[in-house]
Amino acid sequence: MKDVLHSIIYARARLNMTEQLNLFISKYEHSVLPLKQLLSLMTKINHSLNNDILISILAKYCPSSHGDNVKDSTLIYLLNQPKNVRQEDADVLSQCISFLTTMIKEKKIPFKHPFTNLVMTFCLMYSGLYDDYGIGLDIAFNDVERHIGHLPIEDLLIYDNDLTQVTAGYFAITRLCLVFFDLNCYKSLMHALTTKTNNRFNLRLLGRNHGQFLHLFQTFPLHLQYQQLSSFMTKNNIIKTRMPLKINVHIPDIPEYAAEYYAIDQTDIAA
Repeated sequence: MKDVLHSIIYARARLNMTEQLNLFISKYEHSVLPLKQLLSLMTKINHSLNNDILISILAKYCPSSHGDNVKDSTLIYLLNQPKNVRQEDADVLSQCISFLTTMIKEKKIPFKHPFTNLVMTFCLMYSGLYDDYGIGLDIAFNDVERHIGHLPIEDLLIYDNDLTQVTAGYFAITRLCLVFFDLNCYKSLMHALTTKTNNRFNLRLLGRNHGQFLHLFQTFPLHLQYQQLSSFMTKNNIIKTRMPLKINVHIPDIPEYAAEYYAIDQTDIAA
């Protein structure tokens, strides 16, 4: 099994998802290698073409991603896990971020290394804000609005076109900030990007003045998105330095409609 793992990591091109590779991923257990050893091995990757395969392997270290859950590529199951299980997931993601940060600080890899993008993508996907239905982000967004004020997303739609995706970029920034920074940083970020009147942020002004900036978050790889965001926040005195990577896992109280989506998804899987 370790030989197959090495072949994936050292592959120089995109691997086809063969029956053998699917079988390897389904049978892989975290007992094959301790997480730190796996991460150390993954620093040998020289591209991001096989990130989906590597992330499927990393996910095996998350307690929530066992049993039938591994078949659910929508990641909606993350929203229905007990809080103690998701906290164990958070510990795994924190270990990954801590390992990455150490590697960068000790100059063993540059920040732009493909391993950075791999770990950040893994953490973002399993943060609870990345399910295919957008339910996790929607729940988190409702909580954000309760704390910082109304964010009328529909006001950004007028700036979307074939060349510029402002709304999608805004959601990308939201995920990035809530996962790798925190709510206070997000609030300060919004005040730096636009104005607020009567508890309502002016997103039309945001789209007009910063539409191209938001669009970058649809085109850059994740590590460059992080650099862009941290640089902007440093220049606007939101953070003092490009703070070390951190990780926040979102564990929502699931409303009824989310449970209904989950039931539909499980039916689809069974079919």
